[in-house]
Amino acid sequence: MTLQRLMPISPGRQQNLIDDAQALRDEGCLQMILREPHRSRWSIEASLPTLKRILPGLILHATNVNAWRFAEIHETGLHLPSQVDPKLWRGRFKGLLGISCHSMEEVTAAEKAGLDYALLSPIFHPLSKQDSRTPLGPKAAESIQRATALPVFGLGGMHPKRVSECAGLYGVASLGHLFGKRTNRTRQKARTKAFLDQLQKDHQSIGH
Repeated sequence: MTLQRLMPISPGRQQNLIDDAQALRDEGCLQMILREPHRSRWSIEASLPTLKRILPGLILHATNVNAWRFAEIHETGLHLPSQVDPKLWRGRFKGLLGISCHSMEEVTAAEKAGLDYALLSPIFHPLSKQDSRTPLGPKAAESIQRATALPVFGLGGMHPKRVSECAGLYGVASLGHLFGKRTNRTRQKARTKAFLDQLQKDHQSIGH
């Protein structure tokens, strides 16, 4: 499955994941990084068949309980935190494999290791959490994308009005804006559509 331009990241709270997934699917988004480290093994395992059916591009974050094994069993992608060695994991996992990055050096290491995509952050000040790191900014992020063949998703402070500033990236990732502080799936669907519409418009205009 080809990576779409929008990469949602689950909000990590006690909401109904199936309804979240269906709201994304209703607007044409078929992928999501499932980042739910607070959930039990049994909770995640029970939801995975339905989540994978709704979102064929489902990706499990490695901080989830039993993520590596579940990703193999259910044939999902796997997303790695930035502190791990991508070379070691590429040898262990044959499916879609991505990683969080915060610099050109980390993106380059991911590409050399044969990973499939990178999340680069923070581009702007994050909406979902406090972050003391200085934002990279869209120009620096786009220069990193130009230097690699790896699809790079910009993360941190993303909302549809900022998508055009990052048109040189493969795509954008969103948690805080897309899902909000409280679950409201009417709003979630509207924001998913706004992201996808703007991404399509920008990438058509620059000939991607």
